[in-house]
Amino acid sequence: YTHHHAVRYKFTNAFLKPINFEDYSDFPLKAYRGGLLVINLRDGGYSETGQLSKHWPADVLLVSRYYSRTLLNHVQENSALFPLLWAANGVRVYRIHP
Repeated sequence: YTHHHAVRYKFTNAFLKPINFEDYSDFPLKAYRGGLLVINLRDGGYSETGQLSKHWPADVLLVSRYYSRTLLNHVQENSALFPLLWAANGVRVYRIHP
Protein backbone atom coordinates (compact mmCIF):
# COMPACT_ATOMS: atom_id res chain seq x y z
CA TYR A 1 0.00 0.00 0.00
CA THR A 2 2.91 2.33 -0.45
CA HIS A 3 3.48 4.75 -3.30
CA HIS A 4 6.83 3.14 -4.04
CA HIS A 5 7.26 2.16 -7.69
CA ALA A 6 10.08 -0.12 -8.80
CA VAL A 7 12.06 0.83 -11.90
CA ARG A 8 12.32 -2.84 -12.74
CA TYR A 9 10.18 -5.87 -12.01
CA LYS A 10 10.85 -6.89 -8.43
CA PHE A 11 9.25 -10.31 -8.29
CA THR A 12 9.51 -11.62 -11.83
CA ASN A 13 12.19 -11.57 -14.45
CA ALA A 14 10.43 -11.23 -17.77
CA PHE A 15 13.80 -11.13 -19.53
CA LEU A 16 15.18 -14.57 -18.62
CA LYS A 17 16.87 -16.46 -21.43
CA PRO A 18 14.05 -18.31 -23.14
CA ILE A 19 14.08 -21.92 -24.28
CA ASN A 20 12.62 -20.82 -27.59
CA PHE A 21 15.10 -21.18 -30.41
CA GLU A 22 14.88 -20.25 -34.09
CA ASP A 23 15.79 -23.77 -35.18
CA TYR A 24 15.65 -27.10 -33.37
CA SER A 25 17.53 -29.15 -35.97
CA ASP A 26 20.55 -29.47 -33.65
CA PHE A 27 18.33 -30.21 -30.64
CA PRO A 28 19.48 -27.37 -28.38
CA LEU A 29 17.46 -28.76 -25.47
CA LYS A 30 19.99 -31.59 -25.05
CA ALA A 31 21.58 -29.62 -22.21
CA TYR A 32 18.39 -30.37 -20.28
CA ARG A 33 18.28 -34.13 -20.99
CA GLY A 34 16.91 -36.22 -18.16
CA GLY A 35 14.94 -33.24 -16.89
CA LEU A 36 11.34 -32.27 -17.23
CA LEU A 37 9.78 -29.87 -19.70
CA VAL A 38 6.61 -28.24 -18.43
CA ILE A 39 4.49 -26.48 -21.01
CA ASN A 40 1.82 -24.38 -19.36
CA LEU A 41 -0.64 -22.97 -21.89
CA ARG A 42 -3.20 -22.18 -19.18
CA ASP A 43 -3.31 -18.40 -18.95
CA GLY A 44 -4.22 -16.70 -15.72
CA GLY A 45 -6.12 -13.49 -15.25
CA TYR A 46 -5.24 -9.83 -15.28
CA SER A 47 -3.13 -8.74 -12.30
CA GLU A 48 -4.57 -5.59 -10.79
CA THR A 49 -1.85 -5.78 -8.15
CA GLY A 50 0.80 -5.74 -10.88
CA GLN A 51 -0.82 -2.76 -12.53
CA LEU A 52 -1.09 -0.77 -9.31
CA SER A 53 2.28 -1.69 -7.78
CA LYS A 54 4.26 -1.76 -11.03
CA HIS A 55 6.28 -4.59 -9.46
CA TRP A 56 5.33 -6.89 -12.35
CA PRO A 57 3.36 -6.51 -15.57
CA ALA A 58 -0.43 -6.56 -15.28
CA ASP A 59 -0.53 -9.34 -17.89
CA VAL A 60 2.17 -11.45 -16.18
CA LEU A 61 -0.18 -14.43 -15.95
CA LEU A 62 -0.67 -14.69 -19.71
CA VAL A 63 1.99 -17.40 -19.79
CA SER A 64 1.11 -19.08 -23.08
CA ARG A 65 2.76 -16.25 -25.03
CA TYR A 66 6.19 -17.32 -23.80
CA TYR A 67 6.11 -20.56 -25.83
CA SER A 68 7.06 -20.21 -29.47
CA ARG A 69 5.17 -22.16 -32.11
CA THR A 70 8.55 -23.59 -33.14
CA LEU A 71 9.11 -25.08 -29.67
CA LEU A 72 5.58 -26.46 -29.43
CA ASN A 73 5.83 -28.05 -32.88
CA HIS A 74 9.24 -29.52 -32.10
CA VAL A 75 7.99 -31.19 -28.92
CA GLN A 76 4.87 -32.51 -30.64
CA GLU A 77 6.78 -33.85 -33.67
CA ASN A 78 9.45 -35.57 -31.55
CA SER A 79 7.47 -37.64 -29.09
CA ALA A 80 10.34 -40.14 -28.71
CA LEU A 81 12.53 -37.34 -27.39
CA PHE A 82 9.71 -35.86 -25.30
CA PRO A 83 7.48 -38.60 -23.90
CA LEU A 84 4.38 -37.14 -22.29
CA LEU A 85 4.23 -37.93 -18.56
CA TRP A 86 1.14 -35.97 -17.53
CA ALA A 87 -1.42 -33.57 -18.99
CA ALA A 88 -4.42 -31.68 -17.58
CA ASN A 89 -6.10 -28.30 -18.06
CA GLY A 90 -3.65 -26.91 -20.62
CA VAL A 91 -0.53 -28.05 -18.74
CA ARG A 92 1.69 -30.83 -20.08
CA VAL A 93 4.78 -32.37 -18.52
CA TYR A 94 7.34 -34.18 -20.67
CA ARG A 95 10.57 -36.06 -19.92
CA ILE A 96 13.50 -34.79 -21.98
CA HIS A 97 15.37 -37.78 -23.36
CA PRO A 98 18.93 -37.62 -24.63
